[in-house]
Amino acid sequence: MVSGGSVPAWRADVVGAANFKGAVGATLGSAAPYLAGRWITLPMGPTVNHYYVVGTKEKGREKWGKFLGRDVMVYRRIVYYELRKLTKGPIAIIPPPLHVEVELSFPTKAKNDLDNRMKGLLDALRIAGLFKDDSEIDELYIRRGPIIRDDQFFGGQCRVKVTTIDKGEAS
Repeated sequence: MVSGGSVPAWRADVVGAANFKGAVGATLGSAAPYLAGRWITLPMGPTVNHYYVVGTKEKGREKWGKFLGRDVMVYRRIVYYELRKLTKGPIAIIPPPLHVEVELSFPTKAKNDLDNRMKGLLDALRIAGLFKDDSEIDELYIRRGPIIRDDQFFGGQCRVKVTTIDKGEAS
């Protein structure tokens, strides 16, 4: 355990202190920067095929189970800090109902399932505080983008835009 907290040492270096989870549902003032309707460029998230790992949570413990993979926890932290960098402050929660557009650009022409990347991305955006719950998403549009072979996005990139659906348009 990290001294003075309840975060295991193996997790502290990945997700930071326990207050990292405090990003979800934070109350924000009306002056908080708003990301609704802006294209946000992020690194490609982990595939759902590698979302969970099976084994022991900590060495020396007999507790077996299914746990989030290290890549998932790192990706959540990256998304949080990328959004904080864009807003230069707190992240404003976008009110529901939501329309989400996603463009996934892979680094090669290899076969990739678009839908396998959605869980990691949407969970990371929710945990970062962009919206309260992914059940608020009424429309989800995913498309394959151009091949990106960039050093910054060596594993590909995704662009995402989240907007509120006008109440008159929602079904």
